[in-house]
Amino acid sequence: METPFLIAFFPHESGNDLETFSLFRIIEVLQASYKCGHIQIADHISFFITILARFKVSPEKFSPGTENEGKNSTHKTFKAITSVICSCVSQMGDNALVHQMIHKTILYEMSLKPALENACAMLKMLVLLNFRPTRLLDDNVFSLGNSLWSYLMDAAYYNPELSDVSTSCNQMEIYEYLLVPCLILFDRSDRLLTLVLNLMGSSIFETNSVVSSLHDTQYGCARPGSIDAIASTLIFMHKEVKFQRILSSHKSEIRQILQNIFCLQSSSELNVFNRLKTTTGRLHYWSCDDFRTS
Repeated sequence: METPFLIAFFPHESGNDLETFSLFRIIEVLQASYKCGHIQIADHISFFITILARFKVSPEKFSPGTENEGKNSTHKTFKAITSVICSCVSQMGDNALVHQMIHKTILYEMSLKPALENACAMLKMLVLLNFRPTRLLDDNVFSLGNSLWSYLMDAAYYNPELSDVSTSCNQMEIYEYLLVPCLILFDRSDRLLTLVLNLMGSSIFETNSVVSSLHDTQYGCARPGSIDAIASTLIFMHKEVKFQRILSSHKSEIRQILQNIFCLQSSSELNVFNRLKTTTGRLHYWSCDDFRTS
């Protein structure tokens, strides 16, 4: 919940209305005031996370191959702001209260499905603070898992593995930038990865269509179909050498995803199935009997 303190600085929920220098200066002054005991910790944390969640990054950054690519500095500004905020938060102490308040606020903001760039910034903050999902209660783990599943499906638009997406020199760089925080969180919590993989598997029959989302409006792109998004995400994860060790213990969940795709039995899904089976098979060594129709 936003406090009057936040509303005073963000009446329109947008940090972009302020000059960049002014915003950095405000952060500096408020951090000094907090250290002197003039600002309550809850307000200070809420202020920082509100910036990360509501700062409007220009859509041009997420339009690879356009003539505006690289010319808009909003993305770089937001990355710099994110770094400064993470540095400030890391100086607030390593006590359980600070971490609990930050985790709770970020989980709430993530549940509101912010834009990809904003969600990524909040995930990066969790990673920087050495956040471990194993500390969360069951309901919070489920909430984070749902947010990450939706985030991964939207981020898949930028994965060059999707044949219907135009490629550019920095498209994979954008995709890796979006996925790295998720992979780190999965590495820290086997339970969280299991939950997200199960959500992928169960969603195949439920959402096998192009789904609109908040990100579609902001970035002018269509969210890929569920199966394409899931397949491209898993292919990327299996190609990450450092992540293969983690995936090796999730053979049953990944096999179920493949089985669900195989059961659809259409030519397009079978093409995706064969590509995914080939990539994942290098790690899991599927047998001829692993996938059967009922």
